Amino acid sequence: MITCGQCGQGYATKAWLFQHTIKAHSGPLAEAAPPRPPEPPEAAPHKKKAHVVNEDSWHGEEGVWASSAGLRGIAAEEEAARTRLSELKAQVENTQRVVAATIAQERDAFLRARDAVAQLKRETEALGDAVRKRAAAREAVDEAWAVAQVAKDAAAGKVLAGTCSVCLGERVPLSVLAPCGHACVCKGCSVTIAAGGIKCPMCRAPVESVVHRIFQSS
Repeated sequence: MITCGQCGQGYATKAWLFQHTIKAHSGPLAEAAPPRPPEPPEAAPHKKKAHVVNEDSWHGEEGVWASSAGLRGIAAEEEAARTRLSELKAQVENTQRVVAATIAQERDAFLRARDAVAQLKRETEALGDAVRKRAAAREAVDEAWAVAQVAKDAAAGKVLAGTCSVCLGERVPLSVLAPCGHACVCKGCSVTIAAGGIKCPMCRAPVESVVHRIFQSS
């Protein structure tokens, strides 16, 4: 006999107990549509979960060891990279110092060369001035000697002397203007006439050359 759990009434079969439960304890909705007893769930096949261990896994001793080795390798690579970076930085700084020293040496050499060139230029100019002054002095000495000699010859009546038609100097040695042949100017005026392209003061002919110290026949 099967007893109702709610009212304690007994039934011979489960079908009668089910009908009693519907009528006595489930209400009108239950009578109209008796509920379908739930089907027992199918047991899912048991699958054994595989335990996977890789290099990056922290599960298990092997995973911990592999991850630690990987971290040690990364740390070693970082340390090697930092060491290489320090070496490269030192090389760059050394190169910069060498370049700076080279530039300073080249700049000093350039300044020394520039000063030497300036000094050589000054010495050359001074030498040129000295040469020109010496030449001028020598020319003045030669001119004074020539004038004295001509005056001496003129006083002795050896050269042609007279009055210059330009500067009006009297008893001066006269020079001959060519090609016209006029002996009418002194040596200084004849040089001025020949250098400046001035014509003969007597005939206005072009002067091509001058002849100095015209000697008189004795």
